[in-house]
Amino acid sequence: ACVYLWETSDAFATISSTTAATTSIIFYTATSTTVSLSITDADNYMCKATLPLKKINYDLPVWHEVKAR
Repeated sequence: ACVYLWETSDAFATISSTTAATTSIIFYTATSTTVSLSITDADNYMCKATLPLKKINYDLPVWHEVKAR
């Protein structure tokens, strides 16, 4: 059994579960933000990875509702 810990440098981000193996994160800002995952096993060995965020959802389309004719 491992212990997981998710962290982000975005102080206003919402992490759905900081201690689950997988999670979802809603970011307030993606600029200069990092995400870290620390995993500690039953023998107390710990591994941590920290990665910078890349371009996220910037290219989503802007939808405009158009009235039918």
